[in-house]
Amino acid sequence: MNLILGEKLTAESLAINKPERYWTTLISAYSGARLNEVCQLNVSDIQKTDGIWAMNLNADCDDKSIKTEAGNRIIPLHPKLLDLGLLDYVKQIQNQKQEKLFPNLKKMKSTGYGTMISRWFARYLKKLGIKKRGKNFHSFRHTVVNKLITKKVYEPFIKELIGHSHGSITMDVYGGKKPLDVLLNECVIKI
Repeated sequence: MNLILGEKLTAESLAINKPERYWTTLISAYSGARLNEVCQLNVSDIQKTDGIWAMNLNADCDDKSIKTEAGNRIIPLHPKLLDLGLLDYVKQIQNQKQEKLFPNLKKMKSTGYGTMISRWFARYLKKLGIKKRGKNFHSFRHTVVNKLITKKVYEPFIKELIGHSHGSITMDVYGGKKPLDVLLNECVIKI
């Protein structure tokens, strides 16, 4: 993971004025969010809620989509993203009067906003010498889930973080959304 998220990522992104590569990769690595969920974010989707910086993954306008109902969620931003300057990037894009957090990404009819990042990431893994069958951008979701399971994080927290339904009436109907501070401290911080 250090190889993917290290200096070479900076060289393949920020150093050549492609910040969308840098931030989409890091956001997914530290949240388990789906590629398109991240790529379609609006600037306004990064927000402080209950005193916690979070991203609102939603389909609140025509050019956005969420895979499942459980995919509509607000999840805390990992402190590492804040330390790396995500909020500075958000402010920069906001000052440019952009609606999209990643204005360089264009929506493709059938695949959404993630196509350019998906293609680049496959080339990036190949360049790093770690491209294998089945290893792609979506692998961040598997990595996040596996890491949290290994750390014995309560499964409903993991499901809420990654946008899966709990699969039971008890949890889906009565369990409700967890407070952001609980999700941050009991789940996100352990990624």
